[in-house]
Amino acid sequence: MVVTNKQTIRTNTIIEMETRKFNDSRPLRPDKDGNVFAMGNEHRGMDHISTIHKNGEPYEVLGGIQRASFMWLDTNGQLYIVVGRNSQENKIKLVNNEEKKAICKVAPRKNHEEKSRWSKNWECYWHNWDRYPYAYAEFIKFVDEVNFLDE
Repeated sequence: MVVTNKQTIRTNTIIEMETRKFNDSRPLRPDKDGNVFAMGNEHRGMDHISTIHKNGEPYEVLGGIQRASFMWLDTNGQLYIVVGRNSQENKIKLVNNEEKKAICKVAPRKNHEEKSRWSKNWECYWHNWDRYPYAYAEFIKFVDEVNFLDE
């Protein structure tokens, strides 16, 4: 059974997305390229951060192993990874939408379009929460559920 979350945004459009938290290792449904992503193990003993697995293996790019506290897959099969931040200061920036590289919109080499905005090391386009208000609402619920900002 696939669990989805629905949020109504200003356009009255229903956005369906499948989400995973750092401690939920169930795989997402396949993305638009047929890859299956899941949260893996806790990343180096960091609070609220897990490695990302792609097709059962750690998802490694030039910048290292992808890691996150939260991720989602939209109805078009696009994967979004919320960057893993460990320090209290950086977690607060992430929650307050002060982090410019908060969300990695995954775009492998073969799929990227705008080279000037594409990050080669992480194979993604970096964004903040402004583009994804429906996901931000789910992220804030997650923040409250897991006491994300507690030291």
